[in-house]
Amino acid sequence: FRSNNFVGSGTITTGGTPPAPVPTITAVQDAASNTPNIAQGSIFIVKGSNLSASGYTPFGPPRPTVSSGIKVTFTPVSGGGAGTDAYLVYLYNQSGVNQIAGILPSTVAVGTYNVTVTNGTVSAPVVAQVVANKIGLFTQDSSGTGLASVQNYISAAVVDLNRLTTGSISGITYSPAKPGQPVIAYGTGLGAYAAGDNTASPAFDFRSSETIVAVVGGVNIPVDYAGRAGYAGEDQINFTLPANIPTGCAVTLQISVNGKLSAPTSISIASDAGSSACVIPGYTDRKSVV
Repeated sequence: FRSNNFVGSGTITTGGTPPAPVPTITAVQDAASNTPNIAQGSIFIVKGSNLSASGYTPFGPPRPTVSSGIKVTFTPVSGGGAGTDAYLVYLYNQSGVNQIAGILPSTVAVGTYNVTVTNGTVSAPVVAQVVANKIGLFTQDSSGTGLASVQNYISAAVVDLNRLTTGSISGITYSPAKPGQPVIAYGTGLGAYAAGDNTASPAFDFRSSETIVAVVGGVNIPVDYAGRAGYAGEDQINFTLPANIPTGCAVTLQISVNGKLSAPTSISIASDAGSSACVIPGYTDRKSVV
């Protein structure tokens, strides 16, 4: 018996699989200063929704360009060139935050690109600029503008995390830098190095092709090394603080590459080699502030 007459409430179930949610990109930024424009060979972040499944999936070298059908593609806006898939660093979708970290291959030419994420379906494109270099310094709070991720060189076997006071936590020692001390800053965006985009421990010094200077409290300081940190896409800049360097809890730190400055961050510098903390204006040294 068949009837086409229905009375009252009910549920109609149809066959088939519902379409996958469409990934949406809200931002494409460098992984250090969290600002637009991506340097060749650097680490970048794509932020949005439905970019990946729930959870956190990191990738070690050699990193894939596709994982479970997920990929990030840079396609030239003009010229009709083919798209290039980035190397995946991690997929992250937890606590309401969904983002993908990747390394832009050094072979992607400078220019304007449509960036898309494929996750079942392809997202709408977001326009991004690829530049030759754009150094950004990593910061300890991941804001891109706070205390920089800097290590104070104590000896060949000991480096301290740069902080306001001297101490240790979870086996990590920390201290403010001192005048005359070598320090190591970490960032991304010094430039292209195709041989190190997807290898385990790349090392390359950019000083032979670029003019690189550390700027601390307005003082220009020559660098002793500026290149890959032994990690694809990550750079380190080594320099020594002069004896007359300005001191304080948040002395401005920037890196200049061919005259272009990175976004301002800060470094903590104590007044002398015997100090265990920086001086906070209006207070004495405070060991409780780390």
